[in-house]
Amino acid sequence: MRFFYIFLIISLMAPLCIADEKPLTRGVKGESEDVILVGADDWHASIAATPLAIYSQENSTVAKPMLILPREVHAGKRMGWIEENDLQKHGPSAILDTFKGANISAITIHGTGDRVESMVHAAQKDGIEAYVAVTLQMPESQAGSAGVDGLERGEVALMAQAGLASAGSDRSSIDRHMLQKPNPDVGGNGSYYCPVNPEARDMLYNQIEMLIDEYHVDGVVLYQFGFQDESYCFCDICKEKFYQDTGIDISKANANSYNRERWAQWKQEQLMRIVRDARNITTELGPVRLGVALDSPFDRSRGYNFARMAKVADFTIISPISPDDIKIASQESINPLYIRLSDDYVSYVLSTQNVLGALSYIEDLAGSGASGIAFEYDVVHTPIWSELEPPSLAARWLLEQLGGEVLAVGDVSWMSDSTIKANNSFELAEMISRRWKSSPGAVIVGENYTAALSAAPIASYLNWPLLFVGDSLPEETRSALLRLGADQAVTMGPLSERVKENLSQMNITLHEGSDKFLAEEMRMRGESPTMVVLTNSHDLSLLPPATSEQVVRSIVGDLLIKMVLSPDQLPAEEEGGVVRLNVTLTNTGDEVVKGVQLRDIFPMGRLIRVASAAEGQIIVIDPYNRKPVTQTSAFLNGSMIRWDLGRLEAGESTSLNVEVELMYPMDAGWSQRLDTGATAAYDGFTYNHTLRNVDDPPVINLTYPKWIYSGSTNISWNLERNTDYLALNLFSPDKRSGKMKLTNITRDGLYDIRVPLLTPGIWQFNIETDVSRTQNYSIDVRSNVKGLNITAFSHTKVPRLSMTAAGAASSHRAVLIDVACDPQRIDPLAVEEMLNQKVAELKLDPEYLMVVGDPGSMPFISTGLIQKLSDAMEYEVYRDYQIKPVIGNYSTVAVGRIMGLSVYDASGLLARTLAYDRLNGSWKNNGLVVSSPALSFPQAPVGISIKEYLEEAGLAVKDLRHEEATMQQTISQMNNGQNIAHFDHHGDEGSWDLSAWSMMDSALTAAQVRELALSPQTTTAAACLTTNLKGYYLNVTGTRMYVPGKLEDSIALAFIKAGSVNYIGGSALSYIFLSDDYYKRFYQSLVYGNSTVGQAQLDADNLFRLKSRGTESLKPNSDYDEALPNWDISVHEMLNQTSYMNVILGDPSFRPALPRVPPRPYTTEMSVENNSDSNETKTLVTVIPLNESATDWVYWIQTDSSSGNLNLDAIPAIIGEVLLPGEAEKIVVKGEGLTLWHDEYPLGKKKKVMWPIIRPRLKEMRSYQIEYELIPGQVQRINVTAGWNAVSLYLNPLDPSAERYLKNMPYRSIFTIGKGGWDFGMKEAGKLNVTEFKAGDGYLIDSTGNFTMEIPGKPVDLPCRLDLHVGWNMIGLPVNEGVDLANITINAEHKRYRYPEAVQKGLVSAFVWKYEGERWINLAENEMLEPGRAYLFEAKREAKLEFR
Repeated sequence: MRFFYIFLIISLMAPLCIADEKPLTRGVKGESEDVILVGADDWHASIAATPLAIYSQENSTVAKPMLILPREVHAGKRMGWIEENDLQKHGPSAILDTFKGANISAITIHGTGDRVESMVHAAQKDGIEAYVAVTLQMPESQAGSAGVDGLERGEVALMAQAGLASAGSDRSSIDRHMLQKPNPDVGGNGSYYCPVNPEARDMLYNQIEMLIDEYHVDGVVLYQFGFQDESYCFCDICKEKFYQDTGIDISKANANSYNRERWAQWKQEQLMRIVRDARNITTELGPVRLGVALDSPFDRSRGYNFARMAKVADFTIISPISPDDIKIASQESINPLYIRLSDDYVSYVLSTQNVLGALSYIEDLAGSGASGIAFEYDVVHTPIWSELEPPSLAARWLLEQLGGEVLAVGDVSWMSDSTIKANNSFELAEMISRRWKSSPGAVIVGENYTAALSAAPIASYLNWPLLFVGDSLPEETRSALLRLGADQAVTMGPLSERVKENLSQMNITLHEGSDKFLAEEMRMRGESPTMVVLTNSHDLSLLPPATSEQVVRSIVGDLLIKMVLSPDQLPAEEEGGVVRLNVTLTNTGDEVVKGVQLRDIFPMGRLIRVASAAEGQIIVIDPYNRKPVTQTSAFLNGSMIRWDLGRLEAGESTSLNVEVELMYPMDAGWSQRLDTGATAAYDGFTYNHTLRNVDDPPVINLTYPKWIYSGSTNISWNLERNTDYLALNLFSPDKRSGKMKLTNITRDGLYDIRVPLLTPGIWQFNIETDVSRTQNYSIDVRSNVKGLNITAFSHTKVPRLSMTAAGAASSHRAVLIDVACDPQRIDPLAVEEMLNQKVAELKLDPEYLMVVGDPGSMPFISTGLIQKLSDAMEYEVYRDYQIKPVIGNYSTVAVGRIMGLSVYDASGLLARTLAYDRLNGSWKNNGLVVSSPALSFPQAPVGISIKEYLEEAGLAVKDLRHEEATMQQTISQMNNGQNIAHFDHHGDEGSWDLSAWSMMDSALTAAQVRELALSPQTTTAAACLTTNLKGYYLNVTGTRMYVPGKLEDSIALAFIKAGSVNYIGGSALSYIFLSDDYYKRFYQSLVYGNSTVGQAQLDADNLFRLKSRGTESLKPNSDYDEALPNWDISVHEMLNQTSYMNVILGDPSFRPALPRVPPRPYTTEMSVENNSDSNETKTLVTVIPLNESATDWVYWIQTDSSSGNLNLDAIPAIIGEVLLPGEAEKIVVKGEGLTLWHDEYPLGKKKKVMWPIIRPRLKEMRSYQIEYELIPGQVQRINVTAGWNAVSLYLNPLDPSAERYLKNMPYRSIFTIGKGGWDFGMKEAGKLNVTEFKAGDGYLIDSTGNFTMEIPGKPVDLPCRLDLHVGWNMIGLPVNEGVDLANITINAEHKRYRYPEAVQKGLVSAFVWKYEGERWINLAENEMLEPGRAYLFEAKREAKLEFR
């Protein structure tokens, strides 16, 4: 009976057990379509369809093209709205191409002048109706901010980026008597012309007539033609007209409800007259259509009566309102009603990231009575625009090329042979699962996108369907499992106990899925992932940012100051963010305080918009000129607020509320000061500060304070002789300067100057006379309240890119690592560390890393390298994530990034990549090289070399150089179809510079590229900035401003959208000549090495890291005798920057098809000689250039002094390379008996050695000898138990990073002893000051649990000397064997002593301590020191502990 119960328990537990030590059996597919199309509006579809389209068989992976496509959005008739500045910035062609792509049938242009007329004609040629808005609003060019003259160039650049005028606007053409006048009781400035003024009306009617007769518009839209607001118009004409019509004096218009109603009706009638007159003009002179554009249809405060106007006009355009209100408005209009959507409304009300919500709102509007939507052009820059466009030209090209049967899963706007649509995710997955003949199992996941994303690669690898569950097991999922005959399930993410119980009742064995599970499944099949896919599943939507506030408190005498900043974070890359500051003053004393004053300065680019307080007087001024703050002055100088209170009773509190606008964008992760720190004071408040008195002839008795609180202070002095000129020069902390000239100069006079020093920081001053100037003296100006900081957080720019990550991982049998972090909180360096920890934990050795995400959800990583383009403008060099090699700075894992302007572009990129080998056409035999346009600098020869490489590979290469390098030729050649296209000349984020011969089109722009339908070409660009997806920086007077780039302007992303299979180029400024070897090396690897694009980029990156390492010892540029270019940084730094700046947008494992793989133009032969008496080995290498291209392979930079002058030469070279065993150490490269410079790094299980072969000669053999010793690597295992552990390393670790081994381990703290005393790291505090492990150092680890650290390394070379500092030292043995204390040598006083002798000499203590039994105890007599343990040694003098 006991045996029966045991058997029963085992039987019941069986469904919940973990997998056996053999791989799970794969499923079997039935008949399925050739192409899978998936809708993006429901992530369940793309996840469940992934294992249907992409699945593993025993020896291969089947990858059917899977495209994510938009659904059809029912938005009614689509119109466009274009502002004049859109025309100026983008031009008619780009705007119309964008609008046509989204089926815009009519546009309204708000502007005047030739650009508008050109736009009208261009639109009509494209079959788009063109309307122009007419308005009584004063033109912006005349209503702009007052300008500032005499600005520095950097300040002008800053103001231009902020949209502020840098010079006074021309207001001379304004007819002021036509401007509306405010109610005298309210005040204000008119910016609209009066709609009652006959001259203003005639001006409006003349505009309409001109548009009809000269522009030949299809319609006119009345816009902003009403009263400025309810407090306008009180001009003389309106006074007279209103009295004539009503008998009421306009000054009494608001006296009672009757007068107010008459006033409102009268204004409505004036505007209706304009509408009727406009109707007559458009009918008689056209006929053309008449539209009226309003804000809210229910707001009549400005004289607009929507219901009446809608009956006269052919159509109306209104601002967004709710669908319920649309129903009401549409009932009042018998003519079409359109809703005008702006990017601001989309961004801040709908949220651009909440794409589905925005589309739902648009469709609800159309369903509630709106005839359609009028999209402002700026909406095209938001993520919803891609939802409004049909499938791209590239997607259509691909689908036409592929042919075959098409399956559509979900809501897709493309024809298909079969469709799967369902009422819920459970039914959808079940319907997809019917395309399996059978499957022993399924992957089960809940309603959790993060878990589902990681589940899809597992399902694809096992060829199992993926099914969804809720809180319980749905009937659809149950029936799918039964039909499949499944008895296994892999679960991902949290599942309810009820679901697990339901599955158990079906006798289904559960396996807990994870990335580790997938890696183990692959190992059991003898496979290992060659790729890791890194993504962030939290890019589906932008979650509302967590509001956080910053609180600062300070005591100033009897005053308690509390400052609360909310929020203290703003979205990155957005200008105009507003924060609110609440300041509370409390009198904590027993007596009233009088004359209370608080002053705070907000630096450059911060505008105080609103300041209010219940008590006291508030003054907001420019901190430098004391004038009222304007937008322009705030941008240049900042704002200062002063709050004066008469008195504050004991125990009383009072508050000040301030709204501050940050006028420029910040980059993600930036933290900048909001203010400089407030200063509070009151009558009787004093503080002590030290005065300094110096003589600096002819100035004597100079007296000034060393420090003060923000305010004014006195600087006084005497003169010891006469002078005709005397001035005080003042320099502020933000690098501004001022001068105070003095008159009435006398030799015996005392000069006592009161100087305002308001901005906290170090101020400097000097005294200037007619013949001399004193040295600079400093005054530390302080605030008595700590300053506040504002931080910028990252946010998703292109949502849902992670939906492509499942297919990317599945098609490459890759492990998918999900960051699963809200972009607001993401730290890219922490992400990279997590990635490397995960790779180490899974024991992966990948060749490729594919990053899936945009720069918001997966931010690039700053290298900290700065490139200054000018005094004010600079770029920062960014790189992508890396799987770091064990040691060295060389890259061993190729990185590419999957992204596009939309999830559809990214999906198309992957689909083209996977389908590439089955696509055929003449384009696969074509190559294109575009370089050196005529009359441009430089005329680089690199393009010729690349052309020759590609021709050797069998491609028919068109070489566009000089006068042929035009935009027209470039587009024509790419339209004809290319396999590889390379550009080599100047470029920027949005264009390639080409021949100036084509006056209108001297560059190929992103807008022009987006119009193309390219073959899946590999596109490379040796040009500046073309893959820069961030922006640049302006730095003036100490304020760093970020100028973000717009992704839609990126030429790299335009190529991806147009159909390129990748885009590879520089993300920063490249250097003429010095950077040019990069793409030579890339194509050498691609062609002669038959490399993937990722491997080719690795070779190019590592060439420049080798060059950078080889030029570390070059002298400063100024030391050379020859005239060098005006470089502001070293050659070494330029080479180093080049090694980081190139980015692959695309699959790094992609290999373009080449007709043939030619042999390298030089041979390398090797032979190995082993010394049987030792572990020394020699490798003999010979290199012979076979043709001329090998003698000009790359260039090596080195110093040459053979002529007697110090010159910097760039010499032709071949890079010698040899792979040695990974255990090779003490490597020496010799040529002609001389030891040569070389570098080395581990590459898999090998070690790569590289050295320059200078001036190779055709057919000449060069011989080299590489000598090395084979020293096997070892792994030291350190077992840490709960409590305190004294441990040490006896190996030199390959990776010394302590965090690598301690992260995710249950330690509390780690201690070691350095020269300055104890160093420590505390896990909970997030501090790890002990950053590296070192052989021979001891460490004290406090742990809450047991864990093991496995640290690979090499034995330490002997003799080994460890420093002993006076006092206690924590030391371990640097050898893996026990050592008697008597056999250790002490080096001190230039002598060696055995340890007992050193004790007698008083150099060290006789006692050595070890940690045992939770306490430190003495080492027993004759007790050996053990490897791996740490000991305490006490030194009386500085010495060294020597192991021989």
